[in-house]
Amino acid sequence: MSAVPHRRHLLPARTGPAILLGLALLATWAAVPPAHAARPRDEYEVKAAFLYSFAHFVVWPEGVAARDTIVVGIVGTDPFGEVIDQLFAGKAPAGRSILIRRFSSFDDAANCQILFVGDTRKRSLAGELGKLRSKPVLTVGEQDDFAVAGGIIHLKMVGNHVRFDINLAAADSAHLRLSSSLLRVADSILGQEPAGGTR
Repeated sequence: MSAVPHRRHLLPARTGPAILLGLALLATWAAVPPAHAARPRDEYEVKAAFLYSFAHFVVWPEGVAARDTIVVGIVGTDPFGEVIDQLFAGKAPAGRSILIRRFSSFDDAANCQILFVGDTRKRSLAGELGKLRSKPVLTVGEQDDFAVAGGIIHLKMVGNHVRFDINLAAADSAHLRLSSSLLRVADSILGQEPAGGTR
């Protein structure tokens, strides 16, 4: 699959929709009080905020979108600890509640809407992601080959900033529609938008 380069800076952004995305990320990030007021925000506080914001910019198939609860799962090593539970507590994207669940296997995670894939070095990443290929699950991970292996959103650190790449073909296979606002602020996109498709 070919990578299509996109705007390199996530925040601040230059376009209206991208600004809205940036504001959503900042508002969510700021909602979590740091354990010590003087310390900088932790990398995984920011990444947890990204997971929350992604819920606003993805459209799931009708049957999934109608559910009252968004299940955010973590499989593999959990790098967040309590910070993700604190961030999501009381939040309700599109009026729906959020449930955080930890899974021991990809098979168990097939019914969540967003899945963060932690370290799975003992398993084949591509093989495990393949189990979810046709499932309406937004997979997010930080492994270097995550998008190439079939994951949908690859979170990465560039300097001191969290940025991301998108595998659009993987999103299509999962029957997920990603907002054009999200696509505009991705560093790069793997795969091409289907002919005649709208986002």
